Amino acid sequence: MNIQEMALIMKRVSSAYGKVVSAEQMRSYLVVLGRYPRLRVAAAATNAMGECKFLPTPAELKRAVDKLDFQPFAD
Repeated sequence: MNIQEMALIMKRVSSAYGKVVSAEQMRSYLVVLGRYPRLRVAAAATNAMGECKFLPTPAELKRAVDKLDFQPFAD
């Protein structure tokens, strides 16, 4: 995943919480989540928005990604 893809995901998440994520914070999210496929991170972010009271940290989103049983091309 690249910084532009991460920015799109975090724009949606941060707007749900009424927060602004800085460029430095965005890079922190990318460092933690960049090794995962974009669709997996997006699905985890959606789940986190339904579970987290506050803007999820990179670690919270990583846990949400790891919890997913996500197979986008499964039969």
